[in-house]
Amino acid sequence: MAFAAQPENPRFKVAVARAMPHAQRAESLALLREVAAQNDAEAYYEIYESHKSWDRGDLDKAPLVPRAEADHALRKAAELGHPYSTQMLAVLLDRGGTVKRDAAAARYWAERALANPAKDESRGNLLVLLGRLLAKSDNPDEAARGVDLLETLSKAGQSGAKTHLALAIRKDDPMRARSLLEESRRPDPGGAIPPLAEMLIAGEGGPADPKRALSLLQAPSDTVKVKGVLGQLYLEGKLVPRDVQEAVRLVDLAGQWDLDARLQVLQLLAANPDVRVKYPRNLLYGAVEAAELDEPGAITALIALKLSPNAQFQDKPGACKLIETAVNRGDQSMKPRLAECRAN
Repeated sequence: MAFAAQPENPRFKVAVARAMPHAQRAESLALLREVAAQNDAEAYYEIYESHKSWDRGDLDKAPLVPRAEADHALRKAAELGHPYSTQMLAVLLDRGGTVKRDAAAARYWAERALANPAKDESRGNLLVLLGRLLAKSDNPDEAARGVDLLETLSKAGQSGAKTHLALAIRKDDPMRARSLLEESRRPDPGGAIPPLAEMLIAGEGGPADPKRALSLLQAPSDTVKVKGVLGQLYLEGKLVPRDVQEAVRLVDLAGQWDLDARLQVLQLLAANPDVRVKYPRNLLYGAVEAAELDEPGAITALIALKLSPNAQFQDKPGACKLIETAVNRGDQSMKPRLAECRAN
């Protein structure tokens, strides 16, 4: 009724678009794009959200919101001051996904998110986000600021701060880092156990205790980082019998939030063509997305997988298209392969 009374009101247009059922998604997006063209932050955010909710995971389905449009929409929403978009952009720039990873940009947008927090988001969580991003910086001053921030948050009892402080000081003070991870093990098992297990296995920061490390990793858990570290053990075959199939399964689970883990899975599948994954379409979507974004190593790993005899992913014509893309981006090492493609 409000929209009917004021059909040009952008706030009402966005509200109506958001309320439309999925069957009317095309009409909803038409409204959102119309409002976004007027530099409306909320409309831009809803376009990104529509892509995230409905267009990801299936390369065979034509997206109503292509990835590039979602990328642009999220950035525009953040630039226009949409609080949650600002925070989400910082997270994705660090983690990867719809946008390409960029550590410096992630730090910048984390600062902006802290200055303009999303509704119901705690300041403490945003400070931890900023602290952990700063602590990973190549700039010594930024890194020191991040460690100081995590120190303060850790003493204040902020969730996750102690784990990220341990990770930040692990190289320079492994003994204290290990102690912090032990303290964080129960309140933050998903964050603390993976690096703690690595340190126990390596004897880093204290006596080696691989048996305890394995026990921690094999305990019932739904945290994907734990599964990722356990997957590496199955790949190495030292503490547990080598099992590449199980390693791929576990590392693939870790790849939900870790682009490097997803790329490792591609490499393992290419090198072990008899290994299978449960959801090949999802894996392929993430791989194509990373290659499109030109994430380091992504296109090379995907080409190798498509050229491999792995029955789930073998696709020589698709590999040749990617090889041409790589050459166009300036990868001279792919030129001989491109010549082979054209010769065939």
